[in-house]
Amino acid sequence: MERRLVSGHSPYEGVAGFSRAVVVDGRVHVAGTAPIPPDGSAPPEGAYEQAALCLRIIGEALDRAGSSLDHVVRTNIYVTDPAHWAEVARAHGALARAMTRLHRYDDAYTHFTRTLELFAALGDPVGQAITHNNIAWLYERQEKFGHALRHNEQALELFERCGHEFGQANVLNAIGWDHANQGELRTALTYCERALKMSLALDSALGQSEAWESLGYIHRRLGDHRRRRWRHRRL
Repeated sequence: MERRLVSGHSPYEGVAGFSRAVVVDGRVHVAGTAPIPPDGSAPPEGAYEQAALCLRIIGEALDRAGSSLDHVVRTNIYVTDPAHWAEVARAHGALARAMTRLHRYDDAYTHFTRTLELFAALGDPVGQAITHNNIAWLYERQEKFGHALRHNEQALELFERCGHEFGQANVLNAIGWDHANQGELRTALTYCERALKMSLALDSALGQSEAWESLGYIHRRLGDHRRRRWRHRRL
């Protein structure tokens, strides 16, 4: 049986007699990870910062073990107060977004999936909706607009269920963008106009800006530039 120990930087490894990770028969088992900085100083104060540090320590251990975060099959997270769950989940999601920007799509999908499971277990529809929208963004970066559309539609359903209007406006525009990039321009136009109307009602400058940009793109694809300006004045 192959067995290899992977040490970390925790000052407690020698005291308590454990390793950061153990490789056995091609599997990497990572020890419970606390937010202990490399110098052994006090952990960060915030739940987000503590979770982010734990994830970084785990990622480094996996790298030294010859694996990576995209091979993770299960994450167990323990918090001392349920009130901290949102910040911990946000750290999980932030890692996934960073990996998406680095084109580490498998790693990103793994972490978005873990974040989605965490929000589902906590019964948080807004967290689930935001994560579905993030997964859609991951697929859009890979130009897999059909997959992105399915996740954005799930996000819209969740936002509508809990009456989250800002989320609805954002996802309506994203759905329009996905349709546009699949050549379904008239359908895209309908969704983006709905997004713009909702953003105007909410007085959301960011939502309006993104909807105008999408509408401009769609109308250029349709070739009706003058109609584009007329429509924008009428909305």
